[in-house]
Amino acid sequence: MRTSYRHRAMLAVAAAIAAVTIITSAGAANAAPAASTPTASRIVTVQMTGSLRSQATGHLIRPDGTGLRQLPNTEGGEYPSWSPDGTRIAFNSNLTGDHLMFVAEVDGSKVVGPVGAGEGWQVDWSPDKRSILFTSHRDYPDPKHRDLYVMRPDGSDVRRLTYQGAEAPAWSPDGQHIVFSYGGLFVINANGTGVTPLPTGVGETELPDWTG
Repeated sequence: MRTSYRHRAMLAVAAAIAAVTIITSAGAANAAPAASTPTASRIVTVQMTGSLRSQATGHLIRPDGTGLRQLPNTEGGEYPSWSPDGTRIAFNSNLTGDHLMFVAEVDGSKVVGPVGAGEGWQVDWSPDKRSILFTSHRDYPDPKHRDLYVMRPDGSDVRRLTYQGAEAPAWSPDGQHIVFSYGGLFVINANGTGVTPLPTGVGETELPDWTG
């Protein structure tokens, strides 16, 4: 019997579900997790040098704990995300009072931004390095309500992907799906179609990510 498009899509999402890892809201503590470079040779993280969020800066460190180095011009940085080739890091900063997005060269030579997309945070670089996911409240009067958007690394070609609310997005390793949280856990196609809730059975979830 011929398999329908809907059935194939459901099978693809089912396979994606098996590769998603999550952090429950009880364990998240509003953390912006560290991220390792695609070659696993370095880790980028945000370190607080005081009690204020504006005193956070981006740092690089090797997996063995050596070579700690601050990334210049990353004050107020949050949610760092490596480019797939390991040469750039996308992040957001709230020094201006709202979240704006930047791209830093790993060697510290340059920080580009704010990129032209405007307000946004919780960035995640696509596996093909052509797009960056982010969440934004730009279409809502209440800054606590956010949806999912995608842009080019230079901030152009911004497209809205969700209309139900979304936080903490992450690309699947093949770039075909996106997982995000919003009370529960959801998977959508990369073009924003096919929103599928995942029956996690663990209550409210935050900070989902994929295995390689």
